[in-house]
Amino acid sequence: MSDFPAQIGRYEIRRVIARGGNSFVYEAWDPKHERDVAVKFLSPEDIGEGLSNVARFKREARMLAKLSHPNIITLLGGGEALGGAYIVMELLRGKTLREWLAARPVSSRALEVMRQAGEGLAAAHDAGMTHRDFKPDNVMIEADGRVCVLDFGLAKGGAGAAKEHKPVVDGWSSVNHSPLSRLTEPGSVLGTIEYMAPEQHLAGLVDARSDQFSYCVTVYEALFGARPFEGHDVGTILRAMGQGLSSRPPRPAAIDARGYRALARGLSIDPGARWPSVAALLAELPGPSARPF
Repeated sequence: MSDFPAQIGRYEIRRVIARGGNSFVYEAWDPKHERDVAVKFLSPEDIGEGLSNVARFKREARMLAKLSHPNIITLLGGGEALGGAYIVMELLRGKTLREWLAARPVSSRALEVMRQAGEGLAAAHDAGMTHRDFKPDNVMIEADGRVCVLDFGLAKGGAGAAKEHKPVVDGWSSVNHSPLSRLTEPGSVLGTIEYMAPEQHLAGLVDARSDQFSYCVTVYEALFGARPFEGHDVGTILRAMGQGLSSRPPRPAAIDARGYRALARGLSIDPGARWPSVAALLAELPGPSARPF
């Protein structure tokens, strides 16, 4: 992990902060603007593995360039260097939602954090994008309380957001991989199986409603300390989905009955039964003063 380039473009590389299936993210210094940044680099070796890597990398840059929201990571630039390609983003200093939840198994702030993440996801949907890999690893909480949605490497925009005719596997996680971050076998589906909507498992229609399902899985886990449909393989997860969600939460949490029903609707197996948008879902979730179960 210590073997990395000293410089990419004008950016002076300091250390590796994350890695994915086909790229690395480095902490770097931007001497022109005198600021710390994050540089995501696709090396020549990774490019050599297939043109699809380049296409996904460029797609992420295009997605981020269209987004400007306090709850979405900000794109600062990009280019080509060392025979590869790179994206420059703001450097976030904080913890992923997964790390934050591990340190705070029960927190009254969980719903507040998830509301900010939902605002970011809703903004992406408003821009015509589907994230397709929303999960705790792709949400960052900074020290000042700001919450950001990360990693649009699998995102789709426009007409391409709706249907995947030939699903593939890709993903992103922190350097310290979690067993919950494992992906499906190559060539099956796109995403992280523990958080995917049933239609993603079945390689069907994938749109903003699929993101809504993934978001609700994450909210449920943040509130109750477990996912609503447990399992680490597709078959087990789909069987749990088929059994349906309990009409009552597993334990008391900072959510009222109306909020739990709203969450349950977002976890509907039928995409058409979910909320028309994440924004509509957020309007039904309780505020900080809501009475818990």
